[in-house]
Amino acid sequence: MLSPAALAERDGPACWLCGNDVDPGAPRGAREAGSVDHVVPRARGGGDEDANLRLAHRVCNSRRGSRLPELDWPADVPVVDHAEIWPVVRRAVRRPGEWEVVGVVVGDDGRRQAQDWLGRAVPEVLGGAWEVQARELGPGLTSLALRTTTPRTLGTRRRRR
Repeated sequence: MLSPAALAERDGPACWLCGNDVDPGAPRGAREAGSVDHVVPRARGGGDEDANLRLAHRVCNSRRGSRLPELDWPADVPVVDHAEIWPVVRRAVRRPGEWEVVGVVVGDDGRRQAQDWLGRAVPEVLGGAWEVQARELGPGLTSLALRTTTPRTLGTRRRRR
């Protein structure tokens, strides 16, 4: 598993949760010290693979607990039929290169807005290479699909019984 110093080297010195810089000189137990955070928490099936690790302040990591990061459609995006994003992302991760439909949006502005948000939000939270595809379904309706070309096992670990 990567150390906080290695994550700072890979991703930069900012806490991925609050955006403020982590203090590399802080004592290990200090609130502003760096810690390793799991994007998909271990309690939710996330593993210790590098793609699932981010640098976070110790206090930010503790505050977040085992909640999944927010990946909810913004209220101002005109999505008329959509899937929950986390299950779509998990399917895409298990099948790199295959498109997974995320939703249907209304209008050209809605398509651009949804496509831009999805194209920023998923890579920002998960890292790796992600693509968003828009396909016209009919006048004013567009389906959006997501895929990754980065093979990994993010959040697919099975729990022991």
